[in-house]
Amino acid sequence: MKERPILFQTDMVQAILDGRKRITRRIVKPQPDDDDNMVLGMYHPIMVDRLGEEYPGPERFGLSNEYYSIPCPYGPPGDGLWVRETWAWRMDKSRIYYRADENFAAEFNRLDDKWRPSIFMPKHACRLRLKLCEVRVERLWDITEEDAKAEGVVPGMLLEEITDEDATYREGFFLKWISINGYDSYKSNPYVWVLKFIYENN
Repeated sequence: MKERPILFQTDMVQAILDGRKRITRRIVKPQPDDDDNMVLGMYHPIMVDRLGEEYPGPERFGLSNEYYSIPCPYGPPGDGLWVRETWAWRMDKSRIYYRADENFAAEFNRLDDKWRPSIFMPKHACRLRLKLCEVRVERLWDITEEDAKAEGVVPGMLLEEITDEDATYREGFFLKWISINGYDSYKSNPYVWVLKFIYENN
């Protein structure tokens, strides 16, 4: 089993810790064309040796057709993910602080030090490990209300004229997506990796 890094914002780390987040969606790169007939699963990229002979390359997981393939950067079901989150290290206290821990975060804030971005978190500082139990690909707008709730978001409204009673998890998810990836990414309705996971620290 391989283990790969994945970034989460602070509120989504809190949702994982609370047991509210069990799915995440990430943009497929590059985006396949609608007529590519891509299939999700294992594939062997064709390798060519120095003599020009073709042979199957290393087995990889992702989208593929008879012409090209898109590897999934998060791996197949059964592999692990280690979470990168906003963090800090205090040498004098020999302690790692995590911004998602509100009590400890408040203590760290009083020290007038700086938080370190999640992208710079080394693996030894990781405290959250996830196990992939399902990987699939779908269009962003195809998310169901049930899946949107499992994304750990709060109900929201895309249109201001809608009343609070009309707020849904789907629209809450889309608002979160826009805040991270921008409105153009939402509007283009991209293909996304749908990663369902188990929080293994439980």
